[in-house]
Amino acid sequence: AVVAALVFWPYADVSTLWLAIWLSLFGAGGAIGWFVLTRPAATFSRLVYWRAALALLWILPAGLIDPAWPPAIVAFADSLVLLLAVHMLVGPMSFSLPFAVFCVPVCAVYALRLVWMQGDLELALAVIDLAVAAGLMMLARRLEIHFNNNSVLQNAAQDLEQRLQWTNRAYREQQMRVQREEALAKQVFERLILNHGGDTPEITRWFQPTGSFSGDLLLHTYSPSGSLNILFCDFTGHGLPAALGAIPVSGVFYTMARKEFSPSAITDELNKRLCELLPVDYFCCALMLRFTPDRRHVEVCNSGLPPVLVLDARGCVKARHASELLPLGIARSSAGASQQQIELEDGDAVYLFSDGLIESESPRGEMFGLPRLEDKLGYPSLSEPRIDVVRKAVLDFMGAREPDDDISLVELRPDYDRTRSGSLARAS
Repeated sequence: AVVAALVFWPYADVSTLWLAIWLSLFGAGGAIGWFVLTRPAATFSRLVYWRAALALLWILPAGLIDPAWPPAIVAFADSLVLLLAVHMLVGPMSFSLPFAVFCVPVCAVYALRLVWMQGDLELALAVIDLAVAAGLMMLARRLEIHFNNNSVLQNAAQDLEQRLQWTNRAYREQQMRVQREEALAKQVFERLILNHGGDTPEITRWFQPTGSFSGDLLLHTYSPSGSLNILFCDFTGHGLPAALGAIPVSGVFYTMARKEFSPSAITDELNKRLCELLPVDYFCCALMLRFTPDRRHVEVCNSGLPPVLVLDARGCVKARHASELLPLGIARSSAGASQQQIELEDGDAVYLFSDGLIESESPRGEMFGLPRLEDKLGYPSLSEPRIDVVRKAVLDFMGAREPDDDISLVELRPDYDRTRSGSLARAS
């Protein structure tokens, strides 16, 4: 307002008193507006009234513009009103009622003045100028928003890329640390558990774990009398948590088996120890076997595992010894575990397996099943051992599907040492 008054003063066709009054009123309106807006209790209606009063003060210079003034002054005066109109259309307060109350009266008086003094053509030209200016302003705002968004997105992308690089680096370091720790744990585990009993030609095994550690465990050792003691376990789940249960189990098994304890006594002690150590939702299915020194008889104590299969030399199933006990670690039992007696003949083979084998699923969701396992074990093959035939059949049956549980199959041929002893006796 002050700049406009200084520009219009030499050309205004009004007295200096009226122009001073107008400037005073405008200054007073600005002071009152500042007072209203800075009050904590300022209401929306007061803001509207203040804008309306300012609009009435702006109507006066909008109507006093004279075409006889120099073109630069007229253009400056027109630009003030044009600036208000453009801001009303595209400005940040374009949808604000106080701003509309302020701009609409000023623009209306300016348009009426153009029609009254210069006709419809001048009004049309002003409207065109207004539309072009508004369009350019809107385009400029869109471009500004677009460039700002691009800048923000670029900064965000760079920040995200840096975070991803840092995350990938941290993940690789964590993965390498886990691999080192896992390799160390696996080495200690194998030395402590798996290799404790040594290798024996009477046992052939196939383990297919779902991770670095298997929840299926096979332990064996010889008693001082020459008996072969075997413990086959299937812990809940798979991986390292399932393998951790093998540590207390191995200690009990090796200690008691070498002291000639029976399979039922060893099973009872394992059940007590696992009830003390394992959480409620963890347990162990176990199968304890002890072959007599002459390998003619075997004592079996099955706690929750699939049946023990006994096949003769032709591959026919002679016997199936199913589980009669609960898995270990579920409930304490004061009664001793029951055990079964199996009589063996020359050429017989005993097969132990976990439920992960017979529950292996094909891509269509069909289980491998016990009948298919018995059929593959009885398949006559002179070039391939039975356990290799089963392994190929299971892998072909699953196809590209990954196993959901650890797969284990153990073949026991107790007549190996007896046959070898007879050959050595004949040779001597």
